[in-house]
Amino acid sequence: MFQSVAAGRSRMGAKRSIVKENKNGRQNSQNAEKRSRKRKNPKAVRQLTTIYVALVLVAAGAIGGGVFWAVHSTRVTEELIAENTQESTTEEESTVPAAIEETEETQETEPETETETETEMLVELTEDNIDGYVKVESCKIAQGTGTFSVKASVEEKPASDDDNFYLLKMNMYDTELDAGAEPIASVPKDKEFSLTANVNENQVDSRLMSKFVVAVKLKDAYVPLCDPCYMTNPEVLASYQAAYPQRSSIKGILVDPLRVDELDELHVNHAAYNIPVGNILGETTNGLFPTVYYTYDGRTYAFNGQRIAEYDSIFSRLTAKGITISAILLNNKSSAYPELTHPLSRGGSANYYAFNAAEADGVETLAAVGAFLAQR
Repeated sequence: MFQSVAAGRSRMGAKRSIVKENKNGRQNSQNAEKRSRKRKNPKAVRQLTTIYVALVLVAAGAIGGGVFWAVHSTRVTEELIAENTQESTTEEESTVPAAIEETEETQETEPETETETETEMLVELTEDNIDGYVKVESCKIAQGTGTFSVKASVEEKPASDDDNFYLLKMNMYDTELDAGAEPIASVPKDKEFSLTANVNENQVDSRLMSKFVVAVKLKDAYVPLCDPCYMTNPEVLASYQAAYPQRSSIKGILVDPLRVDELDELHVNHAAYNIPVGNILGETTNGLFPTVYYTYDGRTYAFNGQRIAEYDSIFSRLTAKGITISAILLNNKSSAYPELTHPLSRGGSANYYAFNAAEADGVETLAAVGAFLAQR
């Protein structure tokens, strides 16, 4: 009986030992799991699986009633946890150098990117290189569009206040760009470029008789980079577009209007005819040949109807004979139209003088005369 009681107590003590060990194993497992979660180990799934297996083994030892299995299970659990913890720590440590290396590689590539996007080098403009910096290739009217284009180029882009080339208009008689001039066109800088603007034919702000410069903006002022250029093909605006007539010979004569009928015997193909500009301007007093009024660029001019009728008659007769006419405009002295004469030529005693292309009135009047005669 004493043996039976002792044996019972022994078994109860063993059970208590097993339960205690079981509790310690579970507590260790829970602590290990908490540590694993805090570390946010990428191997958490593997650790949980290991803990699950350990708990199964502990439970199996308890059911079997053997202290050995419980203790052994606890040791196995601790060893597996330690092994996985060490493996996870090793993996975490191994990823740090990789991240550092990736960062270093990124930093090494950054200077290359900065080099590729580096600002383009521009040439500083000086007194030595500014003249003729822009090479103008052409300044032509685009037929049927009402516009003209200036095509130009540079060897290297110049430095300026912004990234544009500008086209500015100058009067024919201007010797330098006006301080208040504003651009009529602009284009981003390039080594080859084209600037396009309206001709404004037969308008108050017509540009047909103007000249143009390509400029950049320096210190808030427009600075020309080329010599002025003119539209070189104004003939495309003419309403009469017939080709120049071809004749059988180059024989010609300065025509006497009273002997036009005698030209047949001379077999001439060309005739020159002088037109003194002062003679055709102004109103007429002959009622049979009323004054001809002509508006050009917003301004109205008066032409002598009788003189114009005489020229019309002579030119028609010559054309009918198959003779090509070359009209020669002469600037005869006229007190009524002094604006036709150059300022340095006024007051002389000669018969003919230089045309006035140095002042606005002279340029506008001459342009009107030329346009009027071309349309007859």
